Amino acid sequence: MVDQALFKKYSIVIYILILLLFSYSRISTAAEISIEFNKDITRLMKLTNSEAMAVQMGNALTNQMMDSLSKRNLNIPLRVINAIKVEIHKVFSEEMPNLMADMVMVYANNFTHEDIKGLIAFYETPLGMKSIKVMPSVMKESMELGQRWGQGLAPKLRPRVQFILQKEGIDH
Repeated sequence: MVDQALFKKYSIVIYILILLLFSYSRISTAAEISIEFNKDITRLMKLTNSEAMAVQMGNALTNQMMDSLSKRNLNIPLRVINAIKVEIHKVFSEEMPNLMADMVMVYANNFTHEDIKGLIAFYETPLGMKSIKVMPSVMKESMELGQRWGQGLAPKLRPRVQFILQKEGIDH
């Protein structure tokens, strides 16, 4: 039997994740952008594989959460974990066009049209193409490095945090 409290806890986490990713209030388009600017941002996002990276990050997060859930509660059959993953991935895929449309405004709010044109020009060069190709590996290795670094800090941070809590009379 599935531990109901644990299942409920992770169901809430999954629900919140989905809400954060897809049910956020839509970015205001009050500051309309030109059709050309929109097309160039979309072109840049395609050049840099923005959608594929968003899917990859969503899948990694989902897999991590579901793997954690299955490790904590061995009573959940693997077929159920996999079925949940499939449904989450379906929702991600269905909603991805909305996220990408909203991302256009994020770019527009942070870059000028000339900036976007410059980025397109860069990503069409051999170096730009190489950076697109290797960036997923760089990010993965950087995240792993950062995780190891953070774990290495834990022994240094733990006594300091405990000292502050003890000083403040907070039972830990």
